[in-house]
Amino acid sequence: GSIKLTTAAGDVIINHISAADLITIIANGNKIDIETIDPKKIDLNVLNAGGLIDINKALVAEEVKLIADNIKGTFVDTDSKNPLSFYMMGTNDSNVDTTDINVNAGNFEIEKFASNNAKIFSHGDNLNWKQVKVGSRFDINTPKRSILIKNKLGLLEDNKDIQIYAPDGFYLTADASKVETNAKVLDADRNQSVNPTITNSSNTGNENNNENMSKTQEDVEENLNPTDMRDQSQNIRDSLRYNINADGVINIPSLGDVNIKVTDISSGGAGISIDKDIPIGEEINLTFNFNGLEINTKSKVVSKEYDESTGTYKLGLKFTDITPEIAEQIPYACMSL
Repeated sequence: GSIKLTTAAGDVIINHISAADLITIIANGNKIDIETIDPKKIDLNVLNAGGLIDINKALVAEEVKLIADNIKGTFVDTDSKNPLSFYMMGTNDSNVDTTDINVNAGNFEIEKFASNNAKIFSHGDNLNWKQVKVGSRFDINTPKRSILIKNKLGLLEDNKDIQIYAPDGFYLTADASKVETNAKVLDADRNQSVNPTITNSSNTGNENNNENMSKTQEDVEENLNPTDMRDQSQNIRDSLRYNINADGVINIPSLGDVNIKVTDISSGGAGISIDKDIPIGEEINLTFNFNGLEINTKSKVVSKEYDESTGTYKLGLKFTDITPEIAEQIPYACMSL
């Protein structure tokens, strides 16, 4: 059968509770704290703002419905034939403030979920998340990948296999071989299959504008000598690069000021066109303005390619002292190009 428990006032603290079908608990207090719970379905609701649901271990066959401003727990699917489905929201249909859950299910399904910050560990790679909204950031880990989802653009982070920008509600599905989402994929390791592929954050679905991007380090990495490679972080990541067309100046100690054309940019570097042969490893100062953003930073030449048709060199530059504030503004400046 089913169990329904409602408190007139106060918290709910349970060592163990079990039922064949549904367990419903409504707490007119600040907390539902359960050591172990073992039903087919769970429906828990903490009514007070700022409340917490904390489940040490839940053995569940079908559905998990949690309503509280903070959610924490471990959930194990006891019926591998069906997906384990979650509905998680804050009080009054608001975002959950913090979510920290561990899910062991063959198919981890989310019907609806909104949270400001979430840490989610899934023991399986099969995800079917239908209606999801991130208030700040989600950190998701499965056996095959780590995924970072944020609702604001900013610097890409190390040690994340896939990074996604989701200012609005989105869906996400995944299995061991691929990930699919309607949010904007900013970055993905080369061994990750993502659909859609990396897209311009301001022009998702526009094929012409998608051509405005390339990988920041993909070509650069091939041309780095061992000294340059040691200068890179241990885990070199691809990052979003935008094609632009801006006049600029570089200052080289041996040559002074030299006019250049800036052809592309990312938060970590830029590509320039110049009629001078500058050696790889040369440290220069780069100054230019595009779309109202002033860039003035020390840079290092990390790649070089000669274009015989124009008699110019294409140099790949790595920013070496750009401030985080300026770096974070670069994607925004590119969005309106």
